[in-house]
Amino acid sequence: MPSLRSKNIGGTMASTLSAPTQISAKKRMQWMDVMRGAAVLLVILFHTESQISGNLPGYEPIFAIFNDAVAPFRMPTLMLMSGMLLPRSLRKPVGAYLRGKLFVIGWPYLLGRLSC
Repeated sequence: MPSLRSKNIGGTMASTLSAPTQISAKKRMQWMDVMRGAAVLLVILFHTESQISGNLPGYEPIFAIFNDAVAPFRMPTLMLMSGMLLPRSLRKPVGAYLRGKLFVIGWPYLLGRLSC
């Protein structure tokens, strides 16, 4: 979809149509997103299995066996990736870093506390 832009032509502002401009986004490391997603799913599976293991008649312990097998990878994977991103976070100005943390962690926490 074309976008409307203003140009200064002969001291007056004129609007022209131009092709859409692509806003440069922060480069994401896709492999890291995939690893984080997999680790989060493993954590969800762990918590789900721990809830249903005693409450489901005829429960097969296949998920418990799987959870035991991946236990050494779940949280260490998340911690490793956090450590890999730490230098990038520390390069930010303190105000920008704190605003980012407040937005990403603070308000969801507050909403969770208010809904209790």
